[in-house]
Amino acid sequence: LHLTSHIFTFTSRISRRAPAEIHCHCLSVAISSPPPRTMTKANDSEWSTVAASGRRSMKRNHPDNDNDGGDAVVYSPLSRQSPQQGGERAFRPFVLVLVGIPGSGKSNFASRLEKSSMFLRINQDSLGTRRKCEALARRALAEGKVAVIDRCNFDLEQRSTWIAIAREKGVHCECIIFDYDKDVCITRCKQRKGHETLHPSKAPGVVSLLAKKFRPPVSRGRNGGNVQCLGGEAFRRLERVSSFNMADNLAESYLKQR
Repeated sequence: LHLTSHIFTFTSRISRRAPAEIHCHCLSVAISSPPPRTMTKANDSEWSTVAASGRRSMKRNHPDNDNDGGDAVVYSPLSRQSPQQGGERAFRPFVLVLVGIPGSGKSNFASRLEKSSMFLRINQDSLGTRRKCEALARRALAEGKVAVIDRCNFDLEQRSTWIAIAREKGVHCECIIFDYDKDVCITRCKQRKGHETLHPSKAPGVVSLLAKKFRPPVSRGRNGGNVQCLGGEAFRRLERVSSFNMADNLAESYLKQR
């Protein structure tokens, strides 16, 4: 009541046109939004070229990333939905980047999300090339869906492609790190049947090589609504899972936040 009284007193002392002008200026401030953040450019291909990639990136065992995965979860304070007329809320698409070596459970997670028509799994093993993955990611976003990037995305350079597409389309980017022991992943890969690209006999060599190259995002803290990471990466939400239970719970949380 005190605040209302002051506003009434202020507007009553000026001309009849002034209150309308003041109201319009206030409204424009209320609905304005911050400009999109600048992110990194797109770059290289998937794990088939990892042997030729000698690039150095962030260290996996950075002090900011040294727990067992049980509590390394950062949630976005912002909703994935935007207010509409009449109080309704509409789903907003985004890019979800999965990060992990072969056998870490990325494809199982992505397939589970596809139970909802709002998520589209984009897998290079199935599509064949990164370019096809990029085209499908753009199409998914244009259709208002979440583009779930089911690739190893083992270093900053690999992930930069998807960050750039998110920026291009004016949507945000989220990331999930699948952090499992190398030997566990090798065992899983040996047990898989009919995989598109990785034969069980090749699993030990490929998984061991990628484990050495693996450079997941390392958080430096939240700033401006995003999780800022070493190397300049930024994600609206950054998660890290190291068990089937954690992955199941996280998948359910995504499906519930449609």
